[in-house]
Amino acid sequence: MRLCSSARDLADARRIHAGIVRAGLGSDKRVVDQLIQMYGSVGSAADARAVFEGFAAASTEPPDAFLWTAIITAFSRNGDPIAARAMFDRMPEPKHPVPTNAMLAAYAKNALLEDLSQFFSWMRDRSIFTWNTILAAYAGSLAIEAMELVFTKIPERNVISWNTIVTAYAEARDPRRAKNAFDTTPERSIVSWNAIAEAFAVNSDTDAAIQAFDRMPQHNRVSWTATFLARADHRPLEEIKHLFDRIPVREPGTWTVIVVRCSKSSQPTAALELLDRMPQWNIVSLNAALHSRSMGDLESAMAMFSQLPERDSITWNVMLNAFARLGFLDRARETFDRMPQWHLACFNSLCHGLLGSDPRSIKEIFDSSPEHNVVSATTMIVAYAQTGHLGEAEALFDSMPQRTVVTWNAMITAYARNSCLRDAKVAFDRMPQWSVVSWSSIVGALAKNTRVGEAKAAFDAMAERNAAAWNTMIAAYAQSSQLESAMALFDAMKLEGIQPDANTFTVVLGGCAAAGAVAEVWRNWALLAEFGVAAIREHYSCAVDVLGRAGMLEESEEVLAAMPFVPDDVALGTLLGACWTQSDVRRGESVGGLVLEMEQHSPSRYVLLANLLATETVDRTVDVL
Repeated sequence: MRLCSSARDLADARRIHAGIVRAGLGSDKRVVDQLIQMYGSVGSAADARAVFEGFAAASTEPPDAFLWTAIITAFSRNGDPIAARAMFDRMPEPKHPVPTNAMLAAYAKNALLEDLSQFFSWMRDRSIFTWNTILAAYAGSLAIEAMELVFTKIPERNVISWNTIVTAYAEARDPRRAKNAFDTTPERSIVSWNAIAEAFAVNSDTDAAIQAFDRMPQHNRVSWTATFLARADHRPLEEIKHLFDRIPVREPGTWTVIVVRCSKSSQPTAALELLDRMPQWNIVSLNAALHSRSMGDLESAMAMFSQLPERDSITWNVMLNAFARLGFLDRARETFDRMPQWHLACFNSLCHGLLGSDPRSIKEIFDSSPEHNVVSATTMIVAYAQTGHLGEAEALFDSMPQRTVVTWNAMITAYARNSCLRDAKVAFDRMPQWSVVSWSSIVGALAKNTRVGEAKAAFDAMAERNAAAWNTMIAAYAQSSQLESAMALFDAMKLEGIQPDANTFTVVLGGCAAAGAVAEVWRNWALLAEFGVAAIREHYSCAVDVLGRAGMLEESEEVLAAMPFVPDDVALGTLLGACWTQSDVRRGESVGGLVLEMEQHSPSRYVLLANLLATETVDRTVDVL
C-alpha cells in the first residue's frame, strides 16, 4: 500500500505494479484499489482502466463500491468526466452513494455546472458531502447566486459548508459578506479563521487580516503563511523580518517573498544572508539575490550570473538593468545582444538605461523592438524631452492609442523642461485623472517659470501630498531665494507627519547654502540623524558651499576631508570658487591639484584656477596647467 502512494511518475508506477504482480498480489481487491488510485495520480487513466478491467475479467467477485469510486476518480482527476460517466453508468443498480458522490465530484472538478445540476437533481440519497460538493462547485466558479441558493437548502450545514461560502465571498472580492458569513458561523475551525484572514488579505485590508490572525485560538502553517503574505508588501521591512523569524515551518514561497522584499528595499546583504539560509532555491529567489548583488557589488553580481544553473528572461534583465543603471552602456548593449530571447521588458530596460545619451541610439532600440507598449513609448518621450526634441515627443504622445498617468506626467515634464508652461497647463487640465506625481509635475513647471505663487496654489489644491510633492514646493521657494518660506514649509511638512528623505535635505541644505545661512545649514544637518537619513554626497557639498561663501575656508576644507566619499567635481569646484573669492591662493592650489587629478571635470575649473593664480601675479599658470 505504501509503495503505491510513493510513485513519482508513470515509469515508477509501472515498476511498482510489476513488483506487486511478481509477488502474487495483483488480484487482491485492496491492492487493485490502490493501483487504480496510483495510476490516476501519475496521470495515466488508461493504465488505471487496464487494472480495473483486468480485475473485473479475472475475478469471481464483481468490483465493489471502492473500485468503482477509484476508477471514476481516476478519470475525473485526469480531465475526462465523459469516461467517468461511462464507468458510472456501467455500475449495477442500485447505485452505491459513495461512487455516486464521486461522479458528482467529477462534474464539480471539471466545472461542468449544467451536468452537475442535472446529476444532483437525479440523486435521491444526498448526504452533507453531496451538498458540500455542489456548494463548492458553484463557489469555485464564483456562481455566487447559485451557491447561495444551494446553501439555503442544505438541511444541516457543517463547518465545511460555512468555510466554503466565506472563501467564495473572499475570492469574489466581497469582504463584507465574507465577514458576515464568518460572524454567523456557529462553529469555527482553523480553516474558518484562515478563510476570513485570507478574505481580508486578498482585498488589501491588511489591518483586518492581522487582527484576524491575532484573534485565532491557534495557528497552523496556512495561518502563518497567509498573515506573512498579507503583510509582506504593506508593512515595514523590520516587522516582516521579525514575523518571518517567528514562523515555525516556512513554505518555499515565504522564503522567496522575504528575499525579494529585502532586495526591493535596498538591503542586499540581508537578502543574500537569507538566500544562504534557504533550504531550497528557486529561480525567483535567485533572481532577487542577483538583483541585490547588482545594487551593491556589480562584480559579484556578474560572477553569480555566470554560475547560475538556470536563467530566465528576468535573470538577463536584472544584469541588463544593472549595467544600464550604472552607466556601462556598452556592457548593457552586449548583454542585450547575448540574450537568448528578447522580450519587451528588455527593450524597455535598455532604452531607459540610455536616457540622457544620444536620442538616436534610443530611437534605434525603440524602432527595433517587435512591439511597443505604453512603457516603451513613455521612455521615448522622456528621451526626446531631455534632449530638447519637443516636437518629436509631442508627435509620439499624440500617436499613442493608450496613455497612463505616467505618460501624461512625462509630457508635462517635457513641456516644463522646454519652458512651455502654457502647454504644460493644457496637458495637465486634459488628464483623465491626476496622481501626486501629476500635481508635483505642474507645481515644478510653474516654479521653473518663476510662478511661485501659482505653484503654491496648485500645491495647496493637492488632495494628497507625499515627500516628493513637499520637496518640489520647498525647492520652488529655495530656488526663488525665499528661504524663510522654504523653511516654514519644511516645518509644516514635519508637523503633518511626512518623513523627510535624502532629497528633502538636499533641497533644504541647498537653499540655506545659497542664502549663506550657515547656522540654518547646521541646524538642519542635525535633523538628519533625528529622521534616520544618512548624509549623502550632495549634503556634504552644501556644507562645503555655505562655509566657503561665509569665508570659513578652513572649516570648508575640513568638511571636504571628512566626506565618506571621494570628493566629486562639484564639491571641489565649490571650494575652489570660494578660494578665488577669498584670494586664498595656497589653499586654492591644493584644491586645484585635486580637481586636475580627476578623470572628468568641468573646463571652468581651469579658468577658476588660472584666475586665482593671477591674483598673486605669479607667472606659474602654465606649470600648473
